[in-house]
Amino acid sequence: MWDPVSSGSDCSIWDMSQLVDQAIDTLCKIFTEAAETVNDAPLSEFKQNNPSREQSSIIIDLFRIRTESAVTCLEFGTRDANEETTYCLPLSLGNESEVPLNKLVNDFLKEELLDGLYYCSNCQELRSAKQKTSICHPLPPVIIIQLKRFTFDETNEKLNALVEYPLESLKVLNDDNSFYDLVAVSNHTGNLIGGHYTTYAKNDEDKAWYPFDDDRICEITDEKDIVTKNAYILVYVKRM
Repeated sequence: MWDPVSSGSDCSIWDMSQLVDQAIDTLCKIFTEAAETVNDAPLSEFKQNNPSREQSSIIIDLFRIRTESAVTCLEFGTRDANEETTYCLPLSLGNESEVPLNKLVNDFLKEELLDGLYYCSNCQELRSAKQKTSICHPLPPVIIIQLKRFTFDETNEKLNALVEYPLESLKVLNDDNSFYDLVAVSNHTGNLIGGHYTTYAKNDEDKAWYPFDDDRICEITDEKDIVTKNAYILVYVKRM
């Protein structure tokens, strides 16, 4: 079984995007092996509703986010686009002490100016251009969001901004009618050198939230306690 930290929940920081990709790659193999040997009714129903495609799996269908990064030359309009696949949406925090999650998503999708930094294949020289990242349709059933709290520069600073993320009805894209509800939060206390991970998770049966801190588990009575400066990974599920 995949274990990112064999010594426990106290550990140094990894690049979470790589960690999530590794976890999902491992889970893909586990689900594939299980699907070949186990007659699982929910799995069969999911496959019927999601016809198999090339290089498709349960994990890919649940978590895959497709993005397109496009650069357009401002002189001749030459456009270069590249589509990528990720399983975790990484959002930069900036310098604000408090920021809504939707603003971070909008910043991720915001058009940027490349002032004389783009080599245009048509012009065959450096030109100014505009660069924009888009999230492609359809959105996945589950969206994992990474709040990029670590700078990974000479300062190794951790950003302790309070990200105001909704517990319900997150709308990721303005042109998509899907709403997402929060089901889990991974928290990190400490710094780049070392720290401690805890998790808040929502029980789908009683709809209550529970903190998981080593062997300490109890119900969260005030949902305001779920939104903290320690939030690092957010897991949202599309409302059906």
